[in-house]
Amino acid sequence: MATLVAGDRLGPYEVAGVLGVGGMGEVYRATDTRLDRTVAVKVLTAHLADSPEQRERFEREARAIAALNHPNICALYDLGRERPPSAGSPMDFLVMEHLDGETVAQRLQNGPLPVADALRIAVEIAEALDAAHRQGIVHRDLKPSNVMLTETGVRLLDFGLAKPHEAGLADTQSSAKTRTALTMDGSILGTLHYMSPEQLAGKPADARSDIFSFGATVYEMLTGRRPFDGDNPANVIGAILRDTPAPLRGTNGSIPSRLDRLVRTCLAKDPDARWQTTRDLKRELRWMCTGESDEPAQAPAADPAATGRSPVTGWRFAVSLLATAAVVAGAAWTLRPVDDGPPLPVHRFTIDLAPEQSFTGSLAVSPDGRHLVYGVADAGGTRLHARALDAYEATPIPGTEGATAPVAFSPDGQRLAFQLRDGELWSLHQVSIEGGNRFRILEGEGALYPQARWLPDDTIVYSVLAEAGGSGLLQVPATGGTPRALTRLDEQRGDYAHVLPIAVPGRDDLVFTIAQGRPQDRDRVRSPTWENLRDGKAAVYSPTSGEVRVILEPAFGLGYLDTNHLLYVDDGSLLLIGVDPDTATTTGAPTPLFLPTRGATVGGTALSGSGTLAYIGTFRAAAAGDAPSSRIYVAVNWFEYLKTLRQLD
Repeated sequence: MATLVAGDRLGPYEVAGVLGVGGMGEVYRATDTRLDRTVAVKVLTAHLADSPEQRERFEREARAIAALNHPNICALYDLGRERPPSAGSPMDFLVMEHLDGETVAQRLQNGPLPVADALRIAVEIAEALDAAHRQGIVHRDLKPSNVMLTETGVRLLDFGLAKPHEAGLADTQSSAKTRTALTMDGSILGTLHYMSPEQLAGKPADARSDIFSFGATVYEMLTGRRPFDGDNPANVIGAILRDTPAPLRGTNGSIPSRLDRLVRTCLAKDPDARWQTTRDLKRELRWMCTGESDEPAQAPAADPAATGRSPVTGWRFAVSLLATAAVVAGAAWTLRPVDDGPPLPVHRFTIDLAPEQSFTGSLAVSPDGRHLVYGVADAGGTRLHARALDAYEATPIPGTEGATAPVAFSPDGQRLAFQLRDGELWSLHQVSIEGGNRFRILEGEGALYPQARWLPDDTIVYSVLAEAGGSGLLQVPATGGTPRALTRLDEQRGDYAHVLPIAVPGRDDLVFTIAQGRPQDRDRVRSPTWENLRDGKAAVYSPTSGEVRVILEPAFGLGYLDTNHLLYVDDGSLLLIGVDPDTATTTGAPTPLFLPTRGATVGGTALSGSGTLAYIGTFRAAAAGDAPSSRIYVAVNWFEYLKTLRQLD
C-alpha cells in the first residue's frame, strides 16, 4: 500500500499518484511546482526509514546518481527530507527525471527481442555501466526491470544498491565490512536471478559483477527466458553457482556466434574469466552493431551482383581460419596512417559474385589499403581479380590464371606473389598488379600453406605442406634463387609445420605459428583438417640469434602490438592478451575480438597497415534470394578501431 496520497507535498513537489513500489522505496509521479515539470519522487519506505543501514543505502543512491551525468542514466534532480501532510514522520526522498516508456521486463512479456533491437539496447546499457564504473560506482542490481526503454533511448534505473568502489576491481580490504553492513537483515542484496556467484557468496561486488548481471539481462532479451532459473531460491542459487546456460544459438539460429561467445564470457563463474571492463565490452558490442550493415556509410555501395554458391572447404579453409589473427596482427603492429595520398574515408561494403562464380579463398589487401585482390573460380578456372576501393568494378588480372593462395603484395603494392599447382607440384610466381607476363620464383613438391609474407628486403617468407610433413619457415629472394631455412622443425616438441609468418615493422624478428598434430594416413597428409592441426604454439624467431621462443599455447596465427598485446586464434576465435616481453609470458585475461559477418564463419582475412580490413564470410546454408554461400566483407579504415586497442590496460 502506498504511503503518500495525491495532493501530498514534499517541499515543492506535489504528488499526483503512485508509479511503483520496490523493496527499498515507493516511486510517485509528482509535479515540480517551481518549474512546472513532471518528476519522479522516490521515498524510502517507512519500515526502512528507522534502519541506519537502509538509510545509508538510500543516501548512497543519491550520491551515486549525483556523481553520474550520462544520457543513458536516469538523472537526479534533488534530495530532501520532509514531513508530508498525510504522514506522521519525516520522509527521505529523491527527485529524478520522469520517464515515459516501458522497462525491458515489460517488453519481454511479448517474447524475446529481435537480435538487432537487443544489440542496440545492450550497447546503451553498456554505455551507462561504463560511465558508472569510470566514476567508481558499481550498480549491483542490474536486471530487465531496471532498464527503461524510452523514445530517446535506454535509461538505467535504480542505483539503490550502488556502491562506491575506489580500491580497484577487488576491494578485499573492505569485504568483511561489506558483508556485515549489507547483509545484516539476513537477505542477499540484489535480484537473485541476475546476481553474480561472488555476490551470492557474500563477497565484494565489483565491475565484473555488473558484467555478469549484464550478460544475464542480454541473455533474457535474446531468448525470452532467464539463463538461471528454478522453482525456489535455493535452486536458483544452485543454477548460478553450478550450471551453464544453453547456448544462445541453440534457441535462435539468427544470433551471431560471436554474440553468443560475448554473452557466455559475461556469464563466466570466475570473475577473472569474464570481460574485465565494460569499456571493452561496449567496444565489441558497438563494433557488432556498426559492422553488421551491408550498406556503406560514406562510400561505394556493394557490388550489385548475384550470389555465389561455393564455400571454402577442406584444409584450405582450416588454415585460412587460422590466418585471421596473423594477418590482422601484422597490420595492427603498424598502427599509423600511410603517408601517400589523402586518408581513406571510413566505410563498409560487401562484394558478391555472379551465381556461376565463387571465391577461392585467396585474399590480399595492398599495403596502402587502396586495392583489394581476391580469387574467383568459374567454369573457366580460377583467376585473381583486383579492385580499387574507390571503384565499383573489379578487373581480372592477366597472367594469374590458375592462381591459388597464398597471395602476397610486395611492400610497394605494385606486384603480387601467388601459387600455381600442377598435380603434386607447386610453383611460386610474381606478376605486376596490372597483370602481364608472370615470373616464376621457384617450385617444389607438395603445396604451400596459404599464407606468405613479402618482406621489405624483397624476400618472401613461406612454408610448405609436403607428404612427409610440413616445413619450417623458408625464405627466397623475390627475383628467384635458392631458398634458405629460417626455422627447423623440432621433432621432440611435435612440430608438424611452421606457418603464418608475420614481419615485425622496424625489427628483423618474425612471428609465426608452430602447428602440431600429424595426420594418420596418406590422404589426410595431403588434405589436413582443422582436427589434424588443432594443437599450435605462438612463437617468435630472431634471425640474429636463430632462437625460437614460444609465447603462448594453444594458439594459431598471432601478432604483437606495441602495447605488448598478442593477437591469436584459439578454437576459431580471435583474441587479444597481454604479454610480458621480457619473460615471454601472458598477463591478464584474453579479450575476444569479433568480426561482423551476420552469422557467417570467417575464412580468409587480410588487413593493411592503413586499416583496410577484408575477410570472407562463409555461410553454412543460404536459401534462394537470401545471403550468398560466401561473401567478402570490406571495412575501409578499420585503423580507427585498431587504435582503440592501444588504450588497453
